[in-house]
Formats: sequence, structure tokens, C-alpha cells
Amino acid sequence: MTSLLKYLNKICAEICGWMLSVVMILLLVDVICRTISKPVMGVAELAMFVMIGTVYAGLANCEMKHGHVRVDFFLDRLPPRLRHGIDIAIYVVAAVVIAATAWTMCDNAWSSFVDREGIAGAINYPLYPVKFVMSVGMILYFIQLVLNLIAMVRKAD
Repeated sequence: MTSLLKYLNKICAEICGWMLSVVMILLLVDVICRTISKPVMGVAELAMFVMIGTVYAGLANCEMKHGHVRVDFFLDRLPPRLRHGIDIAIYVVAAVVIAATAWTMCDNAWSSFVDREGIAGAINYPLYPVKFVMSVGMILYFIQLVLNLIAMVRKAD
């Protein structure tokens, strides 16, 4: 299970890099086209969707590498045993919150798919593909949080 998740996280991180390249290209095309007074409709919205997908697809990989921002100012001053207990409690709270968020996102993505929800404008972009990417990212993030929590609890024993 751990090696499969590690593999999926690495694939998602690789996809994030490519998606950032797509965002750069889309924004470059948008700027160039606006400069020559030939704007392309919907490019900025598409870039926004790709950027949102990039953020959510990278969450699990960042958690796997313990790369999320932490402020340890107070924790560093505590005894190691107490600090470890607080870290476990924080991981439990994070896992519960992310589980609830992932559940809600999956429900929202499904509703968006069923209702064919989209952004009205010059080009009608459907929202459900982005919402499904967000949901998958949150599910992988939740699984990685739980695996990190299990490793932390085992470390305490």
C-alpha cells in the first residue's frame, strides 16, 4: 500500500510540473494575444483551472515529504515526549478535517457532473473535471496523512 501510494504521489508530482508548464504557456499566449489586440477568449479561465488542479494534485506528495509549512516555535521548547504526543494529536485532527473535506469535495464533484455545472462566459467550461481532480488530490492527501499518522504512532512505541 505504501509503495503504491508513493508511486501515485510521484506521478502526481510529475503531472504538477507539466501542468505548471501548461499554465505558463496559457498565460504567455494570453499576454501576447492581448498585446496584439487579438485576445483569445477563455484562456485565463483555463489557466486558473489548471492551476487549481496543480495545487490539489501536489498535496499528497508534499505531505509524503513532510513539506508543508509548520511553525514549531512553541513545540521546539517542549520535552520530546510531549512534543511527539502533540504531533500525533495534530495529525489526528488534520486527518479528520481532511476526511470531511474530501468527502464533501467528492459529493460536490459528483453533483457538478450530474448537473453539468459550468462557468458561463464566452466559452462554457464544465467544472466537474477540475472538481474530480481536486477530489482525487484530497483523497490521496488523506491516505498519506493516515500513513504518516500510523508511522508516527509506531515511532512512539
